[in-house]
Amino acid sequence: MSQDKKGGIKRRDFLKILGVAGGTAAVTGGCSEPVEQLIPYVIPPEGIIPGVPNWYASTCRECPAGCGILVKNREGRAIKIEGNPKHPINKGASCAQGQAMLQGLYNPDRTRSPLLLNDLGKRRPTGWENAEKVLAEKIDEVRKKGQNGRIVFLSDNVTGTLGALIDDWMDAIGGVHISYETYAYEPLREANKRTFGIDKIPTYNIEKAKYLLSFGADFMETWLSPTYYTKQFSEMHSFKDGSMGKFVAVEPRASMTGVNADEWVSITPGTEGILALGIANVIVSEGLSNRGGELSGLLSGYAIDKVSEATGVSADTIRQIAREFSSTQPSLAIGGGTAVTSTNATETQIAINILNYVAGNIGETIDFGRTVNTDGISQLSDILSLIDSMFNGGVDILMVYNTNPVFTLPKSAGFEDAISKVPFVVSFSSFMDETTEKATLIMPDNTTIESWGDFIPSTGIHGLIQPVMTPVFNTKGTGDVILAVTANIEDLKERYKQTSYYDYLRESWKTAYSSQAGLSFDSFWNKALENGGYYADVQPVQVSLSGGLSGALPEAEFSGDGDYFFIAYPSYKYYDGRGANKPWLQELPDALSTGVWDSWVEVHPDTASKLGVKLGDFVVIESPQGSIETQVYPYPGIRPDTVAVMIGQGHTSYGRYAKDRGVNPVGILPLTTDKLSGGFAWFTSKVKLTKTGKHAQFVQTQ
Repeated sequence: MSQDKKGGIKRRDFLKILGVAGGTAAVTGGCSEPVEQLIPYVIPPEGIIPGVPNWYASTCRECPAGCGILVKNREGRAIKIEGNPKHPINKGASCAQGQAMLQGLYNPDRTRSPLLLNDLGKRRPTGWENAEKVLAEKIDEVRKKGQNGRIVFLSDNVTGTLGALIDDWMDAIGGVHISYETYAYEPLREANKRTFGIDKIPTYNIEKAKYLLSFGADFMETWLSPTYYTKQFSEMHSFKDGSMGKFVAVEPRASMTGVNADEWVSITPGTEGILALGIANVIVSEGLSNRGGELSGLLSGYAIDKVSEATGVSADTIRQIAREFSSTQPSLAIGGGTAVTSTNATETQIAINILNYVAGNIGETIDFGRTVNTDGISQLSDILSLIDSMFNGGVDILMVYNTNPVFTLPKSAGFEDAISKVPFVVSFSSFMDETTEKATLIMPDNTTIESWGDFIPSTGIHGLIQPVMTPVFNTKGTGDVILAVTANIEDLKERYKQTSYYDYLRESWKTAYSSQAGLSFDSFWNKALENGGYYADVQPVQVSLSGGLSGALPEAEFSGDGDYFFIAYPSYKYYDGRGANKPWLQELPDALSTGVWDSWVEVHPDTASKLGVKLGDFVVIESPQGSIETQVYPYPGIRPDTVAVMIGQGHTSYGRYAKDRGVNPVGILPLTTDKLSGGFAWFTSKVKLTKTGKHAQFVQTQ
C-alpha cells in the first residue's frame, strides 16, 4: 500500500479500506460470525447469467423410488426442486421428501470434511489424501491376512454404475458387499416366485383399474413408488365418461392412503390373506369368473361365514366386495405395508395373487414386463449373519454407505453392540447419524445435488444423477473415493483406468447404453443429461399360475402379553427416519393428526376412554423388548384393539433437527421373521399401555 512522505496512508487508499470495511460491517452487523472472504462475481462461470436461472435434470435419491427431478440453479446455487415431466415414474410430480432435498444440501449439521478418530478417542479433521491413504493401508493390512470376507461394504440398494463398482471393488480386495433396505418387500417377492415362478415385483397399473382393493398397501405414503402410484390413483379415481373408479382399503389402521378410500374395511390383524381367499371363494363358487376352477378345493375351506368370524368383516361386506371386484373390470388387488407384514406375510401375498388370478387381472393391471429393481437387496439372514460375524470378531473393516442400521433395525437385532466390536468402521454419511457415531473414519459423501451417478429403479429406467452446483463443503463422491483408495493399494493401482468417477460413469454408459439409442455417444450422453436419463420401452411378460398355497393359510403369530396389537408404520415425511433432519419435513403437518415436530401414539377413542387418557396425555408403551413414552392422539380410524406409532423420530443423533425428538417404535419390536421369505415381520407385537399422569399440549398446526 502506498504511503505519503510522512509515512501515513494516502486519502484515496484510506477511502478504499473504509469502503470495504463499511460494506463488511453492513453485511455482518446482524450475524454472529464475520465474513471471511470478499469474492467478486465480476466474471461468472460459463453458462451462468446473473439473474437468469438454469434448470438441470437429475434423479432423486431420498427414497428407493428414483423419481426424476429438475433442479433450479441461480448464480451457482440450487434454490428449487420440481419433478421432471419427462421421467416415466413421476411425470413431473414430486413429493415432500423430494422438495426437502435442499435442506439436506444446506443443512448446518453436515459433516464438512473427513474426520479421523485419534488415539484419545477424539475425531479430528483430516485431508482427503490422508483419509484415503489411511483406508488403503487398513485394507492392505487386512488383505495380508489372506482371509476373504473380513472387509464388508454395507449399503442401501445401490444400483447402476456405483453398485457395479462397489461389487468389483469388493471382489478385488476380498470383501463382501451387503445391501440392506429397511423395507425390502421380501414376502411380496417370495409370493410371486411361488405363485408365478418370478422372483420380482411387478408394476401395478392402478390407472387402468376400475376397482382397486388394497390390503394395507400405503401406496400414497411409502409403498414401492408412492409418487408414481399416487399419480396413477388420481387418474383412476377421477371422473371419466360419467364414472370413476372405486377404491376399498382393508387394514386395521386407516393410513393416509386408507382415508382416501371410498370404503375402509377394518380387519382383525393378520387375517388379510383369509379375507382375500374368502373373496376368491365367493367369485369361484358363484360362477362370477371363468377362472379359478382348479382352485376350488383350496378355496372351499374359506366359506364366507368362517372367513367373517376370523376376520371380523361381515358376510355381507365380503359378498359385496367379491361381486364388485369380479364384475367391475379391470380390477386390481394389492398388498403390503408394515401392517400386513406378519409371520404369515408371504401366504397373505400368495392369497392376494390368487384373488387377482381368479379375477383375470394378471397381464391386465399387473405387468411383469417392468419390474422393480430389487435384485441386489440382501436377505435379512445376510444382515443377521453379518451381525453375528461382527460380534464374534469376524469383521476387521466395515464400510457403511447410505444406510443407518443402528437406528432402523430393532434393538433386539444387536447391531449396535456388534458394530462396537469392529476394529475399523468407515462411514460415508454426510451426517452424524447413529451408525456414523460408531465410525473410526468418516469420509462424507456429496449429496445427490452435488454428485455424478445413476440409478435404475425398475426395468428400462436408467436415471442419471448430475451435480447442479459445486459441493458446499469439503465433501467427495464415494465413487471418487473408491477409485482414489484403490490407486493407493500397490497391486491394485492399475485396476481402474479412470481417475474420476465422472469418467468411470461415462465409460460405463458408453458400454451399456449408447448402442441402444442409435446415436453417437456424445449425442446420446447429452440427450440423457437433458432428459434426466435413458428410458427404454419394455415388452410385456406373460405369466401363469404355477403354484400357490400348499395348505391352509397359517395364523399370524404375535408375541407379548399386552392387550393391544402394535403397528410401527413408515412415514411419508421421514420414510425410515432419514428425513427427520430436515426442518421442512418436521414442520409439515401430519395428514391425519396435524401433529408436528414429535411422536404420538394413535389410540381409538373408546380405548382412550377405557384408559382414562385424552389428547396430549402421556402413556408408556411396553413390549418384551423395551418401552417408549409418548403422547396420546385419539384416532377413530384405528381398531380398539390396536395402537400405532409413526417411524422416523426418536433419533439420538443426526443433527439438531432430529436429535432427542419423539420416540423410535422400531426399537421395541421383536426380531421376528416371515416364515417363508425370511424377511422382517413388522407386525408381530402386542403391547401394554400405561397411563403416566403427565400431560402436555399436543403440538399441531390447528
